[in-house]
Amino acid sequence: MSTRIFKVSALIICVVITIMGLSSCGPASEGKVLITYRQSGNFNHWKMLYTDGSVYTEGRINDGMYVRFQITSIQNTDKNAKRFHFDPAKIYVSDNTQKVVTRIGDPKPLPFVDTGAFWVEANQTYTGKAAFTIKMIGDPNTLKNVVPLLSYDMASGELVTFIRDQNNSPNPPIYFDPLTKDPN
Repeated sequence: MSTRIFKVSALIICVVITIMGLSSCGPASEGKVLITYRQSGNFNHWKMLYTDGSVYTEGRINDGMYVRFQITSIQNTDKNAKRFHFDPAKIYVSDNTQKVVTRIGDPKPLPFVDTGAFWVEANQTYTGKAAFTIKMIGDPNTLKNVVPLLSYDMASGELVTFIRDQNNSPNPPIYFDPLTKDPN
């Protein structure tokens, strides 16, 4: 009886650890990748100006909130590390429908320099500048202080965990009304 309780307890602990992203506790993954990020701010209204003060682009959305993020590091240093292909298009919030957007504003988009896909070699840590924006759908008044948890659409054998940089992410996040420059 006590052996059965021990085995069930060990299985439950393994499941909890796996959900937390701390261990694979099963078939070996290719290696854990830890992505640390900060939330730069939220906005649903923007007004970008030329240096002479004239308006470059201005707009507002009423069906949600844009949330701006910056990756502060990608650690690919697990003992089983393999080359990792980071792709911002695989980042999502919630049910995988709220994903990274690549263009905000029409006819002139916001002049953000967003990150494309790139490789992080095994046993390396990336600390360059990587930024992206996700559009959250819903009431802007409810979402202006939202702190979404990020997820990654992992390929077979990948184990990717996001860690919010508590030291560099104000809580509640900064709400820009309007956003006048890239907060990254």
